[in-house]
Amino acid sequence: MGAHDRGAAFLAGLRQLLAHPWLRMTVLGLSLAFLFLVLRAYWADMRSLQVAVRWWWVAASVAVLLPCLLMEVWLWRSLLDQIGWSLPLRGAAGVWFLSNLARYIPGNVWQFVGMMELGAASGIPRKAILASVLLHQLFSNLTGLLAGLPALANAARIAPTVLLAVLVVLVAGIAVALSPPVLAGAGRALNSIVRPTTAGVQLRRRPLIALFCGYCLYWVWLGTAFWLLGRGLGAGSGSLVGWASAFPASYVAGYLSLLTPSGVGVREGVLALLLAPVAGAGLAGVVALVARLWLTLAELLAAAVALAANRSLFRSARGGGRT
Repeated sequence: MGAHDRGAAFLAGLRQLLAHPWLRMTVLGLSLAFLFLVLRAYWADMRSLQVAVRWWWVAASVAVLLPCLLMEVWLWRSLLDQIGWSLPLRGAAGVWFLSNLARYIPGNVWQFVGMMELGAASGIPRKAILASVLLHQLFSNLTGLLAGLPALANAARIAPTVLLAVLVVLVAGIAVALSPPVLAGAGRALNSIVRPTTAGVQLRRRPLIALFCGYCLYWVWLGTAFWLLGRGLGAGSGSLVGWASAFPASYVAGYLSLLTPSGVGVREGVLALLLAPVAGAGLAGVVALVARLWLTLAELLAAAVALAANRSLFRSARGGGRT
């Protein structure tokens, strides 16, 4: 047996193993265990803080945050549709929120493995899930940096004229990236990933432009929810732009760190740094810690609802779906 045949046999055995519901439940339990350890560490830090919480503002932030999380699922699902595969919103939420818990397991790959396996259990080929995740990360991180640019410029004390020049360059780069020749090349690259599970990826310019705008709206929405949280923790009226742009910038920084599960520590450090000019160093540190608990508990609630609505993902081993 050649090296290629041995590799194929190994992958086939791994897929068969991962298709078992008991292993999925084990991974879910392991994800929750690591999540508990993270939350316990943050809670220990929180106990030493003296914060006068205004609960109405906190409740408003959660009310704004939850539909925002669902919007991210819809955006990813729309990208999946762009490469030729459709998934009902309920099923997409199950794949997204349940695999999302696995990012707290050290290794920084388990969330993507979980998405591919749960997607396969929902009838979507693993390669199609992988291609959609790559597109999602590209759109999400690029628009997150774009939304976070005001906070980054403020922290770095970049002059308004320089900031405007950077914006012009970014917009021009985005226009080039969404041009027909570049999209055709990206479609060919994605075809090399998803083949032979789909007839051919043809990225369409208009839907992708609409999705790009949707990702920008998502970050503005998420940043606004974070600003409401800041009001609940004692911030004054403050600068909505300063608060709303600091969160996406720190989120992307945590994701790109690749050093810690879910960017633990990195996201909080960057967030505190970016918030300090608009909120003061003391409040910025408090909000950075609370924000982790705030977002994680909301995601945990979303995962619980998704699990209740998609229990078949753990009851049935459907052969792992197509590859």
